[in-house]
Amino acid sequence: WNKNNLLLLFFLSGALAILMFGMNVKAQWWVIDDHEIAYFLGSDHRISVGEIPGKLLNDTEVGQYLHVPRFRPVYYVFRLLESWAWGDKPGLWYAFRIFVFAAFVGLFWYLISQKVGSIIGGFIALYMAIQTYWVDIISRLGPSEIYAVLGLSLFGWGVHLIYRSNKVVGWLCIFVGVVICSGTKENFLFLI
Repeated sequence: WNKNNLLLLFFLSGALAILMFGMNVKAQWWVIDDHEIAYFLGSDHRISVGEIPGKLLNDTEVGQYLHVPRFRPVYYVFRLLESWAWGDKPGLWYAFRIFVFAAFVGLFWYLISQKVGSIIGGFIALYMAIQTYWVDIISRLGPSEIYAVLGLSLFGWGVHLIYRSNKVVGWLCIFVGVVICSGTKENFLFLI
């Protein structure tokens, strides 16, 4: 892959993501799962970074460790950071999800094309991208899977780097990817 082809690959992945989910940036809050964001933002519709490590994080599963059946510390750290960054603008929340999806599709396409070529890799990436489960992940703000998608991207990139003999950075990407995945969705604990 040369630089122009990579730009084209990520442009096409971004175009696909916008075509599939671009209308989401016009969406408003939803009753299911979005209530948690409203709780974090409070009556003034914003939080400061200083509030995150204290009261806000302690009010989640992180502060209730061993008292609740789930423990997703990375999910709540990311959720609170997004609350700080995007605030009460659902369009920004959805735009971030579209960006993560586009980056994941582009990276998947790039990695798979290393073995099967860019055209076949593009069709495989397209097939992966049009699966119906993406609707729940991208079109709602509550699911933690979007953060796991980010973690899986880092994990995949790390494996690629190790294969390309960049072992230190590769293992670091794998480690961070595993921490993100297992800390956002308990289904990914097997990666540890």
